[in-house]
Amino acid sequence: MPLTSSPAGDLTDDGRIDEPAPMTRMTNDDAAFETRHGTVTSYESARGLGTLSARGSGASDQRYAFHCTAIADGSREIAEGAHVSFRVGAVGPGTWEAIDVRPVESP
Repeated sequence: MPLTSSPAGDLTDDGRIDEPAPMTRMTNDDAAFETRHGTVTSYESARGLGTLSARGSGASDQRYAFHCTAIADGSREIAEGAHVSFRVGAVGPGTWEAIDVRPVESP
């Protein structure tokens, strides 16, 4: 049982410091990790960069960038207009892009 607690850990009865549990940064947008569906709107194979439009429930679709390394089958190529499933991942503070991009059959 800890006697005192600090950001560095807890001090136990025998004077040892228990390491604190690692902190995990959570977001309020749990839906960001759900699989979404959309269409590849552009893809430039020379640069390996593309964009896709996610079918949303609102009036406008959401657009996400992706890099060729996000294509799940490792092919690094995908056709414009392809229907895909994907997840959204953080690439920086407040910056999101498509990850785990997988071609699917047309809806």
